[in-house]
Amino acid sequence: MKLYDIYIKNSLNRENKRLKTLQITIFLAVIAFSLFILLFGTIVRNDQEMAEKITGDFHIRIPVSLDSEKVNILESNVNIKKLGYLGKKGIEKGSDNNFSFHIFLGDKNYFDTMKVVLSEGELPRKENEVLIPKLTAKDLNLQVGEYLNTIDKDNVKHDYKITGLMNYYTRSWEEEIPIYSYMDSDALKTNAYRVVIWYKNIKDTYKLTPKLYDILGIDYEKAINEGDFGYNFLYLSSHFVNPDDMRIYTSSERYPKIFVMGLILIGGFFIIIIKNIFLVWEKSHIREYGLLLSVGARKIDIVKMIIKRLIKIAIKPILLGVIAGTMLDFFIIRILNKYYLLSQMNMSSENIKNLRVIISPLSILIILVVSTLILLVASLSPVFKLSKLNPIDSMKLYRSDDKHSRKSYKLRRSNFIGDLSKINAKKDRKKTLITTLSVSISLLLLSVLLALSSALDLELKHNRPNELSYYNHKINYFSPQAIPKDLISELTNNFEEEYISYRKYGFYIELSNDYEKILDQEYLRELYPKYVEDNKYEEIGINLIGIEGNKFGDIVENFNLKLEDFSDGNKCIIVNTIPIDFTKPYSRLEYTDAIDENVETIRVNANPSSFKEKLEGFDLEVLDYTMDPNILKIPQSRTSLIAIMPMDNFISILNSLDMAGDVLYLENLYLKTSEYASLEEIKNKTKEYLNIRDLEFFNRENLYAFESNSNKMLYSLILIVTIFIAIVGISSSYSATNSMRESRKQEFVLLQMVGMDKSILKKLIIREVNYNMLFIVIISIFFLLISAYIGTTAYDFFKTFEVLLNMKIYLWLLYLLLIYIILRKNYLKNLKDVELTMNSRIM
Repeated sequence: MKLYDIYIKNSLNRENKRLKTLQITIFLAVIAFSLFILLFGTIVRNDQEMAEKITGDFHIRIPVSLDSEKVNILESNVNIKKLGYLGKKGIEKGSDNNFSFHIFLGDKNYFDTMKVVLSEGELPRKENEVLIPKLTAKDLNLQVGEYLNTIDKDNVKHDYKITGLMNYYTRSWEEEIPIYSYMDSDALKTNAYRVVIWYKNIKDTYKLTPKLYDILGIDYEKAINEGDFGYNFLYLSSHFVNPDDMRIYTSSERYPKIFVMGLILIGGFFIIIIKNIFLVWEKSHIREYGLLLSVGARKIDIVKMIIKRLIKIAIKPILLGVIAGTMLDFFIIRILNKYYLLSQMNMSSENIKNLRVIISPLSILIILVVSTLILLVASLSPVFKLSKLNPIDSMKLYRSDDKHSRKSYKLRRSNFIGDLSKINAKKDRKKTLITTLSVSISLLLLSVLLALSSALDLELKHNRPNELSYYNHKINYFSPQAIPKDLISELTNNFEEEYISYRKYGFYIELSNDYEKILDQEYLRELYPKYVEDNKYEEIGINLIGIEGNKFGDIVENFNLKLEDFSDGNKCIIVNTIPIDFTKPYSRLEYTDAIDENVETIRVNANPSSFKEKLEGFDLEVLDYTMDPNILKIPQSRTSLIAIMPMDNFISILNSLDMAGDVLYLENLYLKTSEYASLEEIKNKTKEYLNIRDLEFFNRENLYAFESNSNKMLYSLILIVTIFIAIVGISSSYSATNSMRESRKQEFVLLQMVGMDKSILKKLIIREVNYNMLFIVIISIFFLLISAYIGTTAYDFFKTFEVLLNMKIYLWLLYLLLIYIILRKNYLKNLKDVELTMNSRIM
């Protein structure tokens, strides 16, 4: 075999320039695979680490009152790896403060799940050791190692040693504070009210849990329907464990599909390109292999030699591709981190995480294996053909690849160049198809990227309601009490051009109203059925909004009403607008009457009819209607009506329904200030009246920091991928011309021998390039339309034609022009390669 090794070595040295195209293409292919696999692995692994850090690694938490029988059931279950228990000790009052402490008891395994909230110190491991909220410790001026003194309901004093502080956010007005103390599992488990479970096989979580619920005597379906899932969805999803019934959507459901589709698309793309380059071998080496067969070489030797030659060609670009891909992976993660961190700056500091570059040996192995498989698949066709060589036929200098194709074509004197070009195009139809397809696929990928950026641009312009499009500052206040009027007066005196302060809660118009009588008849006939179809329930939503008194007084003046007219707590104004077509982008919505304007009373309930248990509803007395969707100058839900009333009436209604909850305590104050008013000035003034723990401050810049920087991150990815695909497309166009040059070289030499000069050959070359380019353009236009459709699937509020018109087509045209220039310039080099003095063998 040494003889063949020498032949391979000499062959590679002789064709070094030609093989650079193949090596560059393999290098780019490996970079693409490296980036895809490494980025995919980094994102997946970071998701897993983040899930474990945020929620812990338990599988399910079941709320159940335990006794000895149920504990035996759990501990004897062969599928359970370990258990953690949580119980309640009761409420104890601070001996030297006004706080009430709700004391929970946990065993060692349960406290292991609380590592995620530990901010300082250690978890409790002995009785009378406690974990308390960091903010509460600050309020009480306590530190780790000191003691918290309490008195229980029997007036017995307790001293708890603080071993750790936890990130548990408490509002300034909350007086009942949760703290966690340790108790041994043997003493705790029969009095626990919640159990945390780790299964031996995480994949069995969704299969075993319903059976476990049944054994413990818990109605699993009822628990699920009431939203008491108990599953650690974030952790399970990050490990690709998802429920079969898809009650909860998780992003990791797509991960396996994304991985497989990515490999198929990238692999298919480069297989076509590399196969196109291998077609050159059929022309340039068949005669050499025929000579080897004629002097005694076996066909299996030829195949081995081809594969061995391929390995020697590919080993360097594969290794360099892995190294370059790894370096680019670090670079891209650094870019993503820049915007990823910026996008979280309006969140709590504990949630700000950095994407960590993770490169595992398995990822590198997958890259090497997949790259090798692509090369083998791409080379199968040439290897298969060369293995079936006939020694006599292979040494013919000028032969037809298709023995069954004997059709003759006319060569008219009046259109000799055109006819000859068509003959060549038909004769090499398969090769032309693969050559132009390899270029067109890069254009397909570029078109898809342009379409996605176009659709995203439309989404940002027309379908993202800007909460601060009119006002420029926002204050969120979490408290049962309304924002003090003195503060609003102070802020408006200093900064105000205009303001509004309100609270909101969602209700539904009960079916007991007899919808046929209260709905506008045109809306009832034409649009209400569509509303039911889109929203999956029959009740029409209505958002109850309570507005700060002075501002509400300004609004009602436009309706010839007075603030005193709303002295009865259930009187309101209905903003009578629901979109005609929900599928339109937000900025293009058209509204219609939904409620008949003659209706004076509407029965409202807090729950839709899909809930089994309802709260008792209440009546809203309607004093007036408006069709103005911008009455508050703040975007509102497109699926609900609005009922506005004074703030005091709103809070009174919620209190009467006993609907406690932090979301009900949120008040939004919007300010339209002069350009000279800064967010810091507003913060400082607000802190004089309210506790900073109950407040969030936003301006136009930081309110959309997450969305803005997330979009920048997405645009950065699109730009990086676009540049890479553009480079690959240019490389494939270069390799395509090399392939066509090889297929025409012999023919052009023979044409010169019969008297054709180079000026005619130049016309012939240009004509063939034009034919190839025409094919590329036709396919690319088809791909462009497909790409626009793909854009609408990602952002379904827009039509295909709309996405197409918004695409930066000029970039696509410029890229086509660049491809044409490369094809033309590189193809014309044939004139130098076909000098008669340099091709004596063909002559």
